[in-house]
Amino acid sequence: MNRRRFLTVSAAAAASLYTGCLQHPGRSYSFILEPVPDAVEHVTVAVEPWHDVAGAPDEDVVVHGERWFDDGSYVDLSTGFYSVEVEQTGEREMERQVLAAQEVEETEEAVDVDSYSLEYDRKRVDVACHGAVEDRLPPAGDTPSQLVIRRPPEHTELLPEPLYPVVRRRDSDCRLEVETRDVEEPEYTHGFTEVAEDREGFLEHVEARYVIDLDAADLSDDEREVLEQAKDEGYTMQGEAPEPFRSLRNRLDLQSEHRLLMYEGDLYSYRVD
Repeated sequence: MNRRRFLTVSAAAAASLYTGCLQHPGRSYSFILEPVPDAVEHVTVAVEPWHDVAGAPDEDVVVHGERWFDDGSYVDLSTGFYSVEVEQTGEREMERQVLAAQEVEETEEAVDVDSYSLEYDRKRVDVACHGAVEDRLPPAGDTPSQLVIRRPPEHTELLPEPLYPVVRRRDSDCRLEVETRDVEEPEYTHGFTEVAEDREGFLEHVEARYVIDLDAADLSDDEREVLEQAKDEGYTMQGEAPEPFRSLRNRLDLQSEHRLLMYEGDLYSYRVD
């Protein structure tokens, strides 16, 4: 079976399964539209300062420890817009800086975990303290990925040493330290394919591939009412889904990674639960 036929059959099967779900008498459903001010920003993912992919990558970029981007995502580089292909291509033992924690007696020195201004840091501090308090930290040779500090010092408050060395998580105090450990890191290879040279060209790509255009003139009064409710406070229902909702749902692409809808000149992202 060729890929196009496989995708067609898969989509048809998914639609058939969902139609069956819509007829379930005890289920609740929702349809929500949220305004999208900028389609390009909505679809692309951020390129962080420590992502060494400036310009047009002539070769694959290999990263150890974490994916910089998800497979199939889009990035805006200085020379154009690119789609990214990511796959794990191996493993390698590497020397890494790791956040370690030890439970200590209650002290006035402790500050709340939220004192760290970056969410990235707060998540690692929370994981480290939870492991220390619950006695769940593994031995040094088996460091969980969440404790490896993968940001350069200028983009984290944990390096070179934790800005707040003692933190309070719930009712327990923990002392934080940064240790150097050998860590088995996965290797991810990132490939980049140019999609458009400029913003205008990329917007055309997004509109052609992801945006579903609904013309109010082609809809019934009941279908327009569903859309208006979805725009305002969200359209919800209980029991068997009514025909206007089912008709609109059949016009949408629930298999798309970017669910975008143009209605009366405005762009929305849509969610159907």
